[in-house]
Amino acid sequence: MALTGVHFGCCQIARTPGDDPVNVNGRSIWSEETASNTASTNTVPNLPNDGNRAVIRVYASVAAYVAFGVDPDPTTSPRHYIRADSIDWFEVKTGDKAAWIADT
Repeated sequence: MALTGVHFGCCQIARTPGDDPVNVNGRSIWSEETASNTASTNTVPNLPNDGNRAVIRVYASVAAYVAFGVDPDPTTSPRHYIRADSIDWFEVKTGDKAAWIADT
């Protein structure tokens, strides 16, 4: 079935600050497709403090705004614009969720 929205994938990566996460493949923690303007049910877990980082990989089949946080709101700032048919990576914190809304 074709994706008609946004897919979030949370990954654990081992890297140093400043590395480009696009070039780093990490261990998958969870993935989820949510309805527009609905926060993910999954949250970023607490990772060991040994250089591990959590990132969320965002694949958007539509132009959208995404937000991350304990109660993310993609309708207001801070949010990120995602082009249709693109993949972007965002470093996130323990307890964060993800949400999106289509750019209309």
